[in-house]
Amino acid sequence: MSEKKYFYEITLMKGWCLLLAVVGNYFPDAVKWFNIIGENSFANFSLGWIYSFHMAAFFACAGFLMIPKLADFSGARQQLKKRFKRLMIPYFFYSLLYFVMKSIVGGQFIDHPLTSDSLIGILLGDSPCFGAWFLWTLFVISSIYILLRQITIKWLLLISAILSIVQNYLPVDFLPVGFLRVFGNMVWFFLGGFWGVHYPKISRMPNPLLLAIVGFALLTLLHFFMSSSNFYYLETYGHYLKTLFGIAGTWGFSMWLKKYRTTYVYKCLTLFGVYCMDIYMLSMYVLVPLRIIFVNFSAKNFINYYVWVVFAIICGTMIPIVLSKFIVRKNKVLNMLLVGG
Repeated sequence: MSEKKYFYEITLMKGWCLLLAVVGNYFPDAVKWFNIIGENSFANFSLGWIYSFHMAAFFACAGFLMIPKLADFSGARQQLKKRFKRLMIPYFFYSLLYFVMKSIVGGQFIDHPLTSDSLIGILLGDSPCFGAWFLWTLFVISSIYILLRQITIKWLLLISAILSIVQNYLPVDFLPVGFLRVFGNMVWFFLGGFWGVHYPKISRMPNPLLLAIVGFALLTLLHFFMSSSNFYYLETYGHYLKTLFGIAGTWGFSMWLKKYRTTYVYKCLTLFGVYCMDIYMLSMYVLVPLRIIFVNFSAKNFINYYVWVVFAIICGTMIPIVLSKFIVRKNKVLNMLLVGG
């Protein structure tokens, strides 16, 4: 795989998963805490569907782009330094910013109040800025790969799969939550690396749209079946199949869509993919105020929930892009702190 080659399908994948992340960050309002439309709702079903694969797909994209590039130790060191700047500086900035904000606001408008261990938790990947967990987890996984990079990708994938299964049986408090997330998501990072190493063969698939249809259809059927099943092994291991189907469907969809570069969908998802980090971290500063307006200031009494969701998705994607393009990325300090630029 050429280091300088640009993979449009990966940008589209990130854009699609980013859109799902914004949707997923808003749907819990309807289900978990405020029960606006109930647990047996389209929002609840969609929430589980989205969370079954979209973050794993981000890890797979990261492994795809990183692992094939590290052919020598100097490159590995450069990647580690780049990853720290890209991931950990924003991680600490957002974590401390949220810590201060939650300290000031208190528990009235927040879902996860601070505790006496919150500052220590930041160091161990348990950030009060809940979206920031991905940054810490990806940095740790990337560092693990650099330390173990002399092991072949096949063995790393096998070892990470075993660790992912083992962490299902560990007590909740056996390890800090950050390390449990590392064990749970490392397999998808190495799957992406395996996929990247063998991409010249994999990318020759003749009908990616069929893969997208089959992948998303199987994901939807399995998700529907698991929601009403008491079969132990399906409940315990079925989420791995859902994740694989979701990643395969997303890649197939992106491979098909990259042939239609003049379409509005292609342009939107590409834009979301390019500004993926910006939207992922900045969107919560848009979605949380909209959440407060809808729930705490009675907008829900006048506006249909799904209409408000569409409005929130548009604002949650476009406002961060505008802020990043015209303010954040034009200022070196803000660029470094907010998006690791």
